Amino acid sequence: MSESNTVTPELEAPIPPPPPIEAGPPLPQAAALPVEFAGRRVRPLLGPSLWIFGMLLWAQVVFGTFVVDKDMPEPYALLAVLLVVVLGWVLSVLQRQDTRRLAFRHVAPLIVALSFWAGAMLFALLVAAGTGAGEGVGFLLVPLGIIALILGRRSAGPLRQPATVVRKALIALIWLMAILTTFVAAVMLGDM
Repeated sequence: MSESNTVTPELEAPIPPPPPIEAGPPLPQAAALPVEFAGRRVRPLLGPSLWIFGMLLWAQVVFGTFVVDKDMPEPYALLAVLLVVVLGWVLSVLQRQDTRRLAFRHVAPLIVALSFWAGAMLFALLVAAGTGAGEGVGFLLVPLGIIALILGRRSAGPLRQPATVVRKALIALIWLMAILTTFVAAVMLGDM
């Protein structure tokens, strides 16, 4: 036999068990701290105002581009902008607040949104006059409107009634139409 096949007696000895673990004194229990989770902060004036302002700014730039580049009749564009503003007001105020009795607090977001819009138009006018790039202002206003819309939606508060499948599908269709319309308007702005 060769030496590699021989077993040494040291390797056959059993391995001794580990020493026992001694538990220390129990740890003190942490007192339950009262944690108040507030969730998103609802802003019943600023949220809907930003939402309406974002939709108004978006509609004005997009339909204004259609009027200038594609000879869309101005009354149709004005009607489309007004419909977008009414839709924004309904979605942001009427479906999120108790409107059994119409009060000033339901109309106030519309007034604030119109004042935001007037400020944005003054800003756009000053930028266009200062830089001489009137066509490029639309590229600045559309993202501003979309950001305002998203921030307004996040802070407007939850729906009073849960959304149905039909309502969700309708909102998805509106978003798709808005994205497509924005893309077409951006292409037309880029061709100027």
